[in-house]
Amino acid sequence: MSTRPIQRARMAFTLVEAMVATVLLGTLLVSLYAGMSAGLSYTAMVREELRATQVMLEKLEGIRLYNWDQINTPGFIPTQFTAFYLPNPTNPATGSGVIYTGTLTIRPVQLDPPAPYADDLREVVVRVRWVGGGSGGGVVREREIRTLVSQYGLQNYIFSN
Repeated sequence: MSTRPIQRARMAFTLVEAMVATVLLGTLLVSLYAGMSAGLSYTAMVREELRATQVMLEKLEGIRLYNWDQINTPGFIPTQFTAFYLPNPTNPATGSGVIYTGTLTIRPVQLDPPAPYADDLREVVVRVRWVGGGSGGGVVREREIRTLVSQYGLQNYIFSN
């Protein structure tokens, strides 16, 4: 009797071992691709939020260029605006990607307790909304930033009357 068939049987994988290895490899690959997909979606969401922050800061930086009379003139500063994720460099009114819609509100400051300088301050609120395309595709997102503007602020030193 020859011992070769027994040695071959011992050297080969059984069907159960091959199936377990296939299941483990499949689980590993699915997990790898799910992790990559989640990472890319998260990166896209963070980029959209960063662009929203840039849009809000752009509006606040523009406020610094107005004098006190212009800030207090109703309708002088537009209260509604639209921005794009990828604006067209030659025509900023057009672009592609996520569309950001926003509002800019300038209102008197309500201090508690009231202060004598309250009439010389205004609160500026910039809100931006967009429909996310990242990990929360189709989710409406909103961010807000606030600051104070003073009648005797920095704009008086930049642009003298």
